[in-house]
Amino acid sequence: MPILPRNLLLLLIISMILGMLFIGLYPFNYFPKNRVSMKENGLHFFGRGVASSTEVDGWPLESPITLELGLEPARTYKRDIPHILSFCDDTGREVLYLGQWKNFLIVRIMEDSRWIQKIKREIGARDALNPGNPALITLVFNNGSTTIYVNGRSVTVSSGLDLTEAASSRPIRSIVLGNSSIGDSHWQGKVVSFSAFQTALSPDAVLNRYEQRDSKQTSDNGKKFIKYEMEDTESKIIRNKAGNGWDLLTPEILTPLRKEFLSMPSEEFLQKVGFYQDAFINVAGFIPLGLVLAIFFAGDPPKKNAWKDLFLPVLFGGLLSLFIETNQVFLVSRSSSITDLVLNILGSGIGVGVYFRLISNFKSEPGVET
Repeated sequence: MPILPRNLLLLLIISMILGMLFIGLYPFNYFPKNRVSMKENGLHFFGRGVASSTEVDGWPLESPITLELGLEPARTYKRDIPHILSFCDDTGREVLYLGQWKNFLIVRIMEDSRWIQKIKREIGARDALNPGNPALITLVFNNGSTTIYVNGRSVTVSSGLDLTEAASSRPIRSIVLGNSSIGDSHWQGKVVSFSAFQTALSPDAVLNRYEQRDSKQTSDNGKKFIKYEMEDTESKIIRNKAGNGWDLLTPEILTPLRKEFLSMPSEEFLQKVGFYQDAFINVAGFIPLGLVLAIFFAGDPPKKNAWKDLFLPVLFGGLLSLFIETNQVFLVSRSSSITDLVLNILGSGIGVGVYFRLISNFKSEPGVET
């Protein structure tokens, strides 16, 4: 006698597939609105949004660099570190990015790795980003050291974090504001201004620029190669007023700088409890599907020497997972992960193993014909 009627098994399989597609692809928004607006002299990021430059040459490699960023955060973050500003290489991977954790400013230089995203060097500044409070952040990269200024005052000095050295091995080709390059780490707040200098501003010059930040007479201090003034405009292009390319685009549809297919988890995520929670869900979620597919394909009792009794349910589960992961490439609210694919296949295989275990136990009961 079969465990379940075949028609009921088929209905159960279809229901499971539809449920997994819903869970894996919700909210099905392949063309999300770019949550960015220009108003009140600032570029507002009020949800999943991004502004990114076109890919150009021209990043200075053999000189000190000063970055100046006027910000007004909208909230704090405890679990994640959203990206405020990213500098990316020709593949779209971050070379350096600025993020926010609680009220800390986080500055990270990333390893040159195409597999697992690794942090090469990290520094931070406490009480730099408080919701609703404007902050002028200045970073001076000079001779292998980095100085962080908040509102004209030096708060962090660190050696070993060198943007010039990082950019020499991975030339910077694009800038991203308000998000990561793949659109999965959005920040909320207002960017008032952003400038980059091909020189190391002195402490007096940094303080002077902060004190005169609202003045039209603020000195450019020479060698400025990026200057974005976030003025109220209907245009979707923010021009670089230093005149060296690097214009920013804010399209209607949220368009990440790059897309990742079956990406590896970052080293940082591997160290979080959330990774193992996701891993458990990805395995456990496919065990019932593997079990029901095994019943459907193998029947009761399973056919002798039927290799497909083991292979087909696992193959079906893998193909379903691959379909979901492929679609997640085009959903900025989701991420396509090779670990999810592997764990889903593992879950399907465990479901098959559970089925054969149940059948074996059923056959071994006294009075049961085999």
